[in-house]
Formats: sequence, structure tokens, C-alpha cells
Amino acid sequence: MKYGRPVLFYSVLAIFVATAVVALLGITGGLNISDKYLDVLFTALIIELVAAVIGLFKSTDWFGQSNMNTIKEIEGDWWQLILKEGEKAIGFVHIFYVESEQQVKLEGQAFTDEGLRWARFWSIAAALNSTKDDLYYFWQGDHTQSDEDFSGIGLIRFTLSDELIKVDSGTGWFTKGDIFRADVTERKKVEYRRASAVESETMKVGSPDLQQQLVSKVRSKWPSACHQSSMEELSKELLHS
Repeated sequence: MKYGRPVLFYSVLAIFVATAVVALLGITGGLNISDKYLDVLFTALIIELVAAVIGLFKSTDWFGQSNMNTIKEIEGDWWQLILKEGEKAIGFVHIFYVESEQQVKLEGQAFTDEGLRWARFWSIAAALNSTKDDLYYFWQGDHTQSDEDFSGIGLIRFTLSDELIKVDSGTGWFTKGDIFRADVTERKKVEYRRASAVESETMKVGSPDLQQQLVSKVRSKWPSACHQSSMEELSKELLHS
């Protein structure tokens, strides 16, 4: 439920306040309450206070803030190096959060060794472990030039850069086959690095030729990133060198 945690917390708080008011009126004589029931009220106050403290302070994810902070750190565009025996393939993954669905999502593309689009894929469910920066997901995909569909599960384990103090790389794996029939045909290890600003711009609005050359460069220069300040500068290097 979208508002489940805040509603639960404020419900506990309201009950705590109401119990405290009744107990105070009983002590001061404002209400005629027997000592037996006053003892019950004090016991209830202690239990409610403990519940509120545990909810707020011990559980760092009580309002979902810890989870949201991690989501903000991993959102954006990522290059995915797919490690296969004897070769390397490249994928480009966009990670984003859909507020209305309370859900992290992934959308990606896979490329051939020549930098041509080969397939696309998207998550159908994802779960983030914010304490470990692990993202588990179920995914589906299809080939761009055939009717073949495939699906699987995957893991991205994000890592923190010592120099930049930010999440900008990761490792993981994914399976390929048909998860709806419990048929796994492949399991591949992958590495990730965050795409630079000019790389993200190129993959979104650049020409097909420029995108193809960029994919080829990312693959050959992994894990180095392009540091040009504009897509024009990148185009001059890749298309006119």
C-alpha cells in the first residue's frame, strides 16, 4: 500500500495520545477510573511507546526514506558489459522509478559486436534491497528482427566509487530462457558503469550511426567513459576521425 507505513505510524501515535490523555485524567481525578484499569492503561502506554520508538528509529525504512535514497542514487542510464566466453557484448539500461506504481523499473537495449541494435528488454517486476544496494528483477525481451521472445531473472549489485563517493558501477548476472516455463538456457555475468552525460544524450537523441560508433567505443574501451562536453564533440571524434 502506498501510504501504509505513514498511516500505521500515525495510527499508533493517535492511540498513544488518546491512552495518555485518559490515563492523565484518571490520575488527576478528571475521570473515575479504578486503580486496576489505570495499571492496564500504563502498560498499554509503555507498549505503544516502544512500538513508536522501534518504528521510527530502529527501522530506518519506516517511511521508506532509506529505500528512496538508494533509488535516487541508482536512477539513470547505465552501460552493461555482458561477459560471454570469447567475446563481450554491450547493453544500455535505463533505471527509473514510477511513483504511481511504487516500483523501480528497467528498460534496456542490447547490441551486436558491431554496435547494431539486436534486442530490447524491460523489467516486469523488481525488488531493491537498500541495505546492500542489490536490485533483483524479472525481465522480458524480444529481438528487433524476429518474433523470438525471451525472459529471465537478474541481479545488479551496485558499488560505491571511493573517489566520487557515489554509486557509479556494479556487477551482477542474469538468466535467459523462459521463466514462465522454468526453462533457463543461459546465465551470464555482467558488469555495469554509469553512462556519462554525453553518452546518455547520444543514446537518446543521437543519429543511428553515432550511436553505433559509441557502442563500439564503449565495448573496446571498457570501462573508460567518454568525457566530451557535447554530442558535437563526440560526433567529431567518432564519425570524422
